[in-house]
Amino acid sequence: MSMYLPKFNVPKSVHVELTDKCNAQCPVCVRRFNGGEINPIIKNIELNVDYFKNQLGKEFCSQVMHWDFCGTKGDPISCTDLYEIMEYLTECQPFTYYSIHTNGGFKSEEWWSKLGKFFKNSNSYVMWGIDGLEDTNHIYRKNVKWNKVWNNLKAYNKAGGTSVWQFLEFDHNKHQIPEIQKICKDMGIRLDIKDPFGFNYRTEPGDTHISVTPIEVYDNKGELSYSILPKDATQEQIKIVPVDEYGRMLRRTGTKILADLEDNYDIDCRVGLHTSDLYIDCTGAFLPCCFIGAGMHVNGVDPQLKEQLKDIDSLIPSESNPPQKIFASKYFAETLPKGIKGELSDDKKYTVQCVETCGKCLE
Repeated sequence: MSMYLPKFNVPKSVHVELTDKCNAQCPVCVRRFNGGEINPIIKNIELNVDYFKNQLGKEFCSQVMHWDFCGTKGDPISCTDLYEIMEYLTECQPFTYYSIHTNGGFKSEEWWSKLGKFFKNSNSYVMWGIDGLEDTNHIYRKNVKWNKVWNNLKAYNKAGGTSVWQFLEFDHNKHQIPEIQKICKDMGIRLDIKDPFGFNYRTEPGDTHISVTPIEVYDNKGELSYSILPKDATQEQIKIVPVDEYGRMLRRTGTKILADLEDNYDIDCRVGLHTSDLYIDCTGAFLPCCFIGAGMHVNGVDPQLKEQLKDIDSLIPSESNPPQKIFASKYFAETLPKGIKGELSDDKKYTVQCVETCGKCLE
C-alpha cells in the first residue's frame, strides 16, 4: 500500500481563499442554497494586505513561488486589497507568480487593465469562469452580467495579461463550443472545457439506463426557478429524474450524513503533489487543502471535520502563533496524518473527507 503524508514546513505553492464575497449566485456553490437564499456560513469577510504583512510575515511570503487565488465560497476579485496584496507579495519574492480564478463580473475595466499590465510578460494568469456567451453564461453563472465580463476580459487582454477561458459544458451551452473556440483562437486565449460538479449519475440493479438528477436553481425566496441539464441529457441511455426530497432536505437543513466506510483505504493525498502545499481560508486559518476547507460547508456541516477543527482559531497565524507553530500543532502533526492512515479514535478511523476526495478501498 502506498502512503504519502503531506509536509508543510516550507510551502512553495499556497492556495488562498481571499474572501467569501461574490457577485454571482452559482447553484452548486456553497455560498447560497442552489443559487438562491444566502447560506448563513457566509460572513462577507476578506483578508487584507495587513494579514500578509503582519500575520504571515515577509519570511513566510518570500518562500512562496506560486499564489493561487481561487474561491470555494467567494470570488478573489471581490477582495478589496487584491492588487495591493500582490504588490506586497512580489516585493517579498520577485519571482513569484499568481493564478486568479474568477467569473470576471466585478471591478472596473481600468482595474482590469492595470492587472493586465502587472501580469504582462510573466507566468501569472487569470482563469475566467465563463460558461457560454451573452445568451447562456448567466444560466449557471447566475447574476453575472455579460457586458461587464466581456469588457473586463478585453481590457485585461489588451493590456497584455494572459487568460484561460474555463468553460463548464452543459446541455444549454454545448452548441456554442465551436464559436468559443474561434473567439479564443482570435484573442490568444487557452480554452479549458470541463465537466461541472452537481450532477448525480447512478444506475440501479436491473436498469438499462443511467439516471441523472438536474441541477436545480432557486430564487432569493427559496422557490425553484429552473433546472440545468447535463451535456449528455439527450443521449438515449440517459434518463433525467427529479431531485429526491430527502437529498433536497439535507442540503437545505445543513446536514451531512457521513458515509459508511470499509475497513481499509489507500489515501493518495494530493497536497503538494496535485494541489498547492497549503490552503488559507478567508478567516486566515491554515488548512491542508481546499477539499478540507470546502468540506466543512458543502452539503451542510461535516460533523467529523467540525470536531477536528473545533479549535480552528489556533490555526490562524499571528506574532505569537507563527506558521511553524501551527504546522507543529495537534491538528497538523497528529489529527491529519492519523486521518489519512486510518488511525483516528472515532468510529470512522479515517477522515471521511480525505477518503471521499483522495481514497480508494483496498480489497
